[in-house]
Amino acid sequence: MQPVLYKEAVHVDSDTGFRYHCAYSKTELLELHSHDYYEFFLTVTGEAIHTANGETTTLPEGSLVFMRPSDVHLYAQHTAGEYIFANLAFSKSVLDELLPYISDVVDIAALTDAPHPPTIFLSRGEKTKLFDLMNTLNGTDLTDILQRKLVFKRILFELFTSYFSSFELASSDVPPWLRRAVEKMNSPENFLIGLSRFRELCNKSDEHICRCLKAHYNVTPTEFLSEIKLNYLANMLITTNLSITDLCYECGFENASWFYSSFKKKYGLTPKEFRKKHKPKL
Repeated sequence: MQPVLYKEAVHVDSDTGFRYHCAYSKTELLELHSHDYYEFFLTVTGEAIHTANGETTTLPEGSLVFMRPSDVHLYAQHTAGEYIFANLAFSKSVLDELLPYISDVVDIAALTDAPHPPTIFLSRGEKTKLFDLMNTLNGTDLTDILQRKLVFKRILFELFTSYFSSFELASSDVPPWLRRAVEKMNSPENFLIGLSRFRELCNKSDEHICRCLKAHYNVTPTEFLSEIKLNYLANMLITTNLSITDLCYECGFENASWFYSSFKKKYGLTPKEFRKKHKPKL
């Protein structure tokens, strides 16, 4: 099947540099395609089967995906029923304008060079909060171009800095089973269970999992799980007002002193300092 090229001139508003819409699987034209612009999409309800760059995965509710112009992909409806996703398409020039403001906290090269679309999995609360934020675009005056651009750029800044600031490029030869398991472990419903859940998702022997994690991500299983929790908590520091103590235990850290030392070692700041530096001033 030859992919169709979706062009910015058709799918992105020339005045604002973006287009936002909610897509319903029952009304969408499902075809293999690429595009000459960027997009984020968020699975709001249901599950989607997503084929991207030759690999097929299931995207559960709360999946947030960053698509690049080089990606070739296709959505399909899961047998469980209809899905809805929010889509924010934007031009290359918009990202170029944003780069000076996010380059200190976001590794754009890692995001754009990854062999598969960078994907993270949000909790239901996070998903709802992000969807509500994206929907503020629907409340802006269509004739007020400046206001729409300001609201959009604030949302785009939030998407990159709050959700993809910790994305790291894994080697392109990561086995699909390991990549899928790693992606699914970003969800609290999985990482809070712990390494036993990771073993279930991998469905491989402990020795094989350890070897592959070390070879492709340069971490042990314990280090991998701690890294996920730290990444998740760092995002929650920016996107919520929950206390640091509450977040510590909500993310599965039973030893507060170990958590504080690990967090400072990774980010060079205490959790309080990190929140003060990175939390958007709304």
